[in-house]
Amino acid sequence: MGVSPGTELELLVDKPASGGRMIARHAGEVVLLAGGIPGERVLARVTRAGRRLAFAETIAVLAPSDDRREPTGDPACGGCFYAHIAYTRQIQLKAQIIEDAFIRIGKIPLSDRVAVECASDRGYRMKARFHVRGGRAGFYREGTHELCDPRSTAQLLVDSIDAVDLVISTLATRGIAVTSVELTENIAADQRAVHVDTAPSDDLAVALSGAVRASGLTGATARASDGAW
Repeated sequence: MGVSPGTELELLVDKPASGGRMIARHAGEVVLLAGGIPGERVLARVTRAGRRLAFAETIAVLAPSDDRREPTGDPACGGCFYAHIAYTRQIQLKAQIIEDAFIRIGKIPLSDRVAVECASDRGYRMKARFHVRGGRAGFYREGTHELCDPRSTAQLLVDSIDAVDLVISTLATRGIAVTSVELTENIAADQRAVHVDTAPSDDLAVALSGAVRASGLTGATARASDGAW
């Protein structure tokens, strides 16, 4: 589309796209932008470019929206695409995405506007996958395999992350290295379960039972890299 990675573009942000980015256009072609809000004019740097589509990140906001806020934590950390947007506007954007899926993609007319129920904008996630490197659990930064701190994003309750950290550290004391953890909990957050991927170990079942007791989990499953459960 006539641009290459590193190219800087001045863009007018149009509308939200599914997946967290915003749609803007350059020379009639679509640019999927991170860090913008519809209605803003921004300076963006292209990170990837194809024949008819480019990906870009906001590097300066030239005309900010009234709904822009200072993000907490790392805005590139997994799940934080909307961290720079006021929560009430986030809800409106999510409703737009759902409406677009029905009307434009599904060709299904809607008689009423879509209503998205508000939740707390902190500790709202009930399911998450953590990647583990060197005993440290985190999310991937967008487009990389670099770990970022899940606590700084406030997507999960502190107790939830503490439970994951306890599982990892408890297994480590038995010489078992964890590579990833999937966490699931109920709405009340008083029941939590994990699935753990680990290095091979003959002691996995016993060690996992100890990790469940130490972390206060409701239950856990595990799979070693050699296929053992």
